[in-house]
Amino acid sequence: MIALILSIVRKVWWKFGGIMAGGFLCALGFAAIVFVGMVTVLFEEEEDHFGMEHPIPDTLQCEVPIGGVIMQLPEDSCSVAAGSDSIRILSTDKSTWLQLYEGGQPGIYEYTLYAPALPDGYVYLRCFEVTKDIALSTKEIVKRTKHEFSDHTSFGKVVDKRDFTIYEGVWGEPYAVRVEVWCHDNASRRDKCLLSKVYKLEGWMR
Repeated sequence: MIALILSIVRKVWWKFGGIMAGGFLCALGFAAIVFVGMVTVLFEEEEDHFGMEHPIPDTLQCEVPIGGVIMQLPEDSCSVAAGSDSIRILSTDKSTWLQLYEGGQPGIYEYTLYAPALPDGYVYLRCFEVTKDIALSTKEIVKRTKHEFSDHTSFGKVVDKRDFTIYEGVWGEPYAVRVEVWCHDNASRRDKCLLSKVYKLEGWMR
């Protein structure tokens, strides 16, 4: 107000518009800087170095996920080809029943499961970091991997490439994960662990 009066008095009122415009731009710039800072603080997540904090022991042997696409072949005591890899699926060897495959990004995986005759129900996965037995992405993995089935009366494929995500960790920092296959019996309403395998996996970066 004082500036306006002085400008009018001195007959240089046209300068007042420049003063106001400059002040407005400065205030707008300051507000933008504050807003960007607040958004950055609110939404920026620190990297989760879970893998670095849980290194794989040198003596621990781990499977690795397979890349490529599964080719449909006979199921009992057969070979399943994926890219340059070939796996022997044996009804007598539980270690071959579960196979993990790389998904679209690190931390995203797909699983295929073979099993002998099972009661009607559903299967699902549970994952644990091996060295500290830490449960990983518990609700998400159980929900994503749950697969209902019925009339599975002989050895064969139960699940075909169902995807799931591990959220602990970041790309490039793998750690040992025990992947357990659980089966729920609808009749008895009981769950039991069918098998487990240890894989070298990493977390998905949000």
